Amino acid sequence: MASSLVRPVASVATWNSVNFVDRGLLEGRRVPGSRLLLGASAQKSRLPRLAAAAQDSSVQIPLPTTAEEMNAQAAAAIAEAYADGHSRVEVEFLLPVNQRSGPGNFLATEAMDYPCNITTEFMAAAKCSKEAMEQALGTPVKVSKFDNGGDPIGLGYPEDGTKGKAAIIFPIAEVLPRIRSLTEENEDLVLMCNAQWLAAKRGGSSYNLFSDFGIGPWKRRAEEFLDTFTCAYSLEEVRVGSILPKESMIESAFGAVVRLLYVYGLGWHVYVMQGSGVVTLMCMLEERPSYSELEALLQAKNLSTTYELLDIQSQSGNKGLPMKTPADVDGMDKTEVRSYLSALGLSTAGKLVTIKSRLRDALENLPEDK
Repeated sequence: MASSLVRPVASVATWNSVNFVDRGLLEGRRVPGSRLLLGASAQKSRLPRLAAAAQDSSVQIPLPTTAEEMNAQAAAAIAEAYADGHSRVEVEFLLPVNQRSGPGNFLATEAMDYPCNITTEFMAAAKCSKEAMEQALGTPVKVSKFDNGGDPIGLGYPEDGTKGKAAIIFPIAEVLPRIRSLTEENEDLVLMCNAQWLAAKRGGSSYNLFSDFGIGPWKRRAEEFLDTFTCAYSLEEVRVGSILPKESMIESAFGAVVRLLYVYGLGWHVYVMQGSGVVTLMCMLEERPSYSELEALLQAKNLSTTYELLDIQSQSGNKGLPMKTPADVDGMDKTEVRSYLSALGLSTAGKLVTIKSRLRDALENLPEDK
């Protein structure tokens, strides 16, 4: 290597910093049919360590409770991957936007009615990428706009002008040829952060090379190039089933919000966000679980995410909301429907027919003592 990275002493969450209910692993579990996150060239060398990690609780990585902890974890993973000889590295941040934005909100999972725009997402991705790259390199990093018209894409590089290292932030499929050129110009280290195509290496089930990169030789060339990147770190959120009682198809569970944490060399950590600040490490796996596999795991562990529904009657003193039945919903106007949804802590976004259906379902599924 032309130069080395500084391995940061990351200030990350400890097991006592959040209420972890269950540290138990799903012993001996290999989930069939899911994709490895790592590129083909790295799989053979990593699998022995992943198998060992699954048996060693000392290498469990705690779920980050802040964006800063996530960035520190990513920096340490980048340094580890680089030390193992990987110069093309992929990182996926769970962006601190919408319900996760602001101090103390990174563990929040209840979706906001009006999510932020793509520019806000890009700014968050740029900040996370900059911090992780700075900690991994041990030097300040500058982020500038990647010249591609109006698309929010960033280019990060050392402020001191050090050559050979760069980060492409929030890229889209149209700039893949330029990313290829960038990797040739910066042979020492190239980070690809929060790529906007759903990369199969990250387990995206809806990944579609046909629409993003064409077909035939164009598709093959894109696949071959993307396979040269090794993922060092990924944190993503998956909603399984429904948080509303009885809506989920999972027996004995109302549904769950799951965060999937991947750290280079240590496999996948599957966390269940159970509400009220409770986070459960459900299991560690060598491969990324699919949606259906997450359902099966949640059912086996009988884990769910619950949001406490507000008692409409207890709120009526201030809100003037008498108790309603599902049959009453058809005669309500949009303002009234939204008032009840707000009292129940549910989203008020959508057309009238949509929010009426949402309220009707919620009223039908209220616990009997409500």
